[in-house]
Formats: sequence, C-alpha cells, structure tokens
Amino acid sequence: MGIARTMILWALLALAGGLLIALYLPGSGASAQAPGAVSGQAIVPLQKLEEPIPQAQAKFGWSLALDGDYLVVGAPHYTATCTPDVPSGSAYIFRRVPGSTIWTSVKRLSAGDDQPCDWFGYAVAIDGDTVVVGAPRSDLSDRQDAGAVYVFRRDKGGSNNWGQATKLTATQPYTADRFGTAVTIAGDVIAVGAPRANVGSRLDAGLVYIFYRDLINPDQWAQGKVISVSTSDRAAYDRFGSSLALNNETLVVGAPQPGYVHPKDPNQNVRPKTGVAYVFERNQPGENQWGQMQKLVAPDGIENDQFGACIHIAGDTIAVGAHQPGSSSWSIPPGPGAAYVFERNLGGDDQWEQRAKLSAAGGAPGDHFGFANYVLGDTIFVGAYLVDEGGKVDQGAAYVFERNAGGNSAWGQTAQLRAHDGKAEDGFGFAVAAQGNALLVGAPYVNRSASIPNTGAVYVFITDGHAVHLPVISR
Repeated sequence: MGIARTMILWALLALAGGLLIALYLPGSGASAQAPGAVSGQAIVPLQKLEEPIPQAQAKFGWSLALDGDYLVVGAPHYTATCTPDVPSGSAYIFRRVPGSTIWTSVKRLSAGDDQPCDWFGYAVAIDGDTVVVGAPRSDLSDRQDAGAVYVFRRDKGGSNNWGQATKLTATQPYTADRFGTAVTIAGDVIAVGAPRANVGSRLDAGLVYIFYRDLINPDQWAQGKVISVSTSDRAAYDRFGSSLALNNETLVVGAPQPGYVHPKDPNQNVRPKTGVAYVFERNQPGENQWGQMQKLVAPDGIENDQFGACIHIAGDTIAVGAHQPGSSSWSIPPGPGAAYVFERNLGGDDQWEQRAKLSAAGGAPGDHFGFANYVLGDTIFVGAYLVDEGGKVDQGAAYVFERNAGGNSAWGQTAQLRAHDGKAEDGFGFAVAAQGNALLVGAPYVNRSASIPNTGAVYVFITDGHAVHLPVISR
C-alpha cells in the first residue's frame, strides 16, 4: 500500500478489560509522502507521549535515546535566562509493552543534587541497562556552568528501579565548559562533550572526555583520555564536542564552528564557520589512545552551514547534519539545510568518503533540515524542526531516506512525517530516533494548553515494510 496522498487518522480506544486498539483510517493529515519522493515504506502514527505531569517550558522531547524496549526522553527546562524558579530538568524512561507497539512511562529521572537551570536532560543516551544524562549548566562549587553527567543503572536500588549510579565530572572542571552538552555510550565506554572548554589560549575550542566502566563495580566509571583536535587544526570557538556518536570502537565528534580550506578547492579559499566532523578509533595508534583517523568536511560547504552540529553512526554509515541556520547579519542567506552520508571503505580500507547529500523534497530556506538525524541500517531519519506546514510557521517535519531508493547505492526520500495535531512553532523534528519498526520524533515546543506552554511531546510512528498493520495490543 503506497502512502502518496494518503492521509491517516489515528485513534486509541481504551476498552473494558484493559484492551487497547490502535485504529488507522484514511482521512486526516498525519503522515504523507512529500512531492517528488520515492515510493517506499508505509508509516503510520501510533502514539503521542507527554510528561505525566505537564510543566511549562519543560521542553519534553528535546533529546531522545532508544535501545531495545527502552526509550529515554530529555526535558531540560531549557530557558535563555536562568532564575531561581527554573527547574533543573528531567529525563523520562518509557518501556515498550512486550509484544506490542505501545510505550508506557516507567520513571522520571532527576539528579540527586539538582539545582535550578542545570539543563538536566539536555542530552541523553542509553545502552542496555545504563542511561546517561547530561546537565551542561550544572554548577560545581564556584564553577558556574561547568557541567555534569549522571549515570543511571536499571537495577540500582532494586529491580527496574533505574537508580543513579554515579555522577561524572571533568577532572579539572572550569566555569562555562558545558560538560554534558553531548553524551554517548557504547558498552563500557561513555564519551562526554564539553564544547565550550578552553584549550590553552583558545577559548571554546572544546574537549571530549572518555570514561570507562570498572569491570568489578558496574557503578564506578574512571576518566580515561581527554580528546582534542591537533594543535595545528585547533582554533578558538570551534565548539569541538558539540555532538557525539559512538559505535563499537569508532567515535565521531562534531565541531560545527570551524572554517576550513577544502583540499579540492583550486583557490584555497577559507570557508568560515562551515563545520567539521572528526573520526577517532579507540586503539589507534595504541590501546585506548583514541587516535584521530580522519577529518570529514562537506565538499560544497558554505559559510555558517554548521556541518557537524548533529551526528549519528551505525555500522559503516555516518550521517552528518549541516542545518544552515542563517541570519540577517551573515553574508550568505540561509539554505534549507542538508545531511551528508559517509560510508566506511568507500575510498579505501577504513577510509570514510561521502556517498550522498540528502535534502528534503520541497525544502525551503531556514527549515533547519539536518538539525537531527539517525542512522538505522538502510534507513536515515532526518529532522527539520522549522519547516512551515500549511501556513503553520515552524511546525516542523521529519523525513525518511532509504538506501537504494531511486538507484543502486543512492539514498532516496521515501516519506515525510508530520504531527497529526501539529501547530505553529511546535518544533516537530527537533530530535529523532529509530529502532526496529519504531520512528520517534521530538517536538519540544508543543503546548499542552495556552496556560502551559512549551511542555513538549514525542510522536511515535511505526513502519513495517510496505504494509500497514492494524495492531491489537494488550496492556
């Protein structure tokens, strides 16, 4: 069943005896294929997740992390101005009901030593029984906004309790480092970005910290190497560590602010604030050395692209967002944004080369396409949280691309997702995640009501090849 021009109405009916039936019928705008897209998966909206107790300005859906049957949603209470009445932030764990496609709330996480304006939940990550939550504006003694990261373990404090196991900080924290702006975990390794850390005399050059889990005590993590770019490549305000992605023993780090001279540019022109991504390997050139293997750039990058502001890696595929925010003060008008796909071994053994540049069909300037992205096998999921939809400014959208759609090894757009109840300035597509047949989209600026603004929401979609299912789920 194709999804072109198909409009989907979803309803969740709670029936006597605890049965929940999800019904999808043609008729209302929830998910549709964009003009010019390649015919692909059937995707239907299933559920809208919100805070159990809504809080104004919570920004629920700011960050997402998904592993197996567990979902982590960040609600950092992000505000530009910090006052004593601003909450520290939260993160929520949801669990998929076994054998179903429905997610239920399990627990609200908070820091054991929370303070106002910590931005707890700004970044989240999960791997198996371990959840990592960044709080980049956490104060450490007199070091304001030095930042901290909290680690939770599922059976800490009891079965499925998700108790706080430890708190991670930099060995030498400094004011305004924003340690915890980005976090990622794979197995017994956690990487933490501190993009505003000073490196020598270079302000906001940025650092990445590696932590290892103790093999005997799973609640103990020790700091390992502190990663930075080479001295010759380092500059002030690079913001190295703004985004992170870790897969097995490969770490990719985004630095969205640097300018660079592309090696294939015959004029050797510096392209300011285009952005860079770096690839590191754990055991290069020696055990746990995390040596830099490659520097990724956009061959067609232009000023203020912010390439590297969002990164995801899975297997031999890396997706790097360049969402091109634009500003009236910049010399080049904003574009709609793009996501670049790199594949390992494409240009030689262990070499990463660009395979494709993704863009949205019908994209418009200022969409922020590529602000969020996620790689899942032969699918790449991209968020564009400032897309205008039907006269609704900045409602947002998310896009699905599939490998080999439209040609061998090509990445073709197969779907555009929208919120069934979307409104202006929802920011749908601010965060995305995917696993199995689930696609999740964060919309942190959704209003629960006029009196409770910016509470946020997460939308759950399901896909199953080219067929739409009408699931019957037991609670």
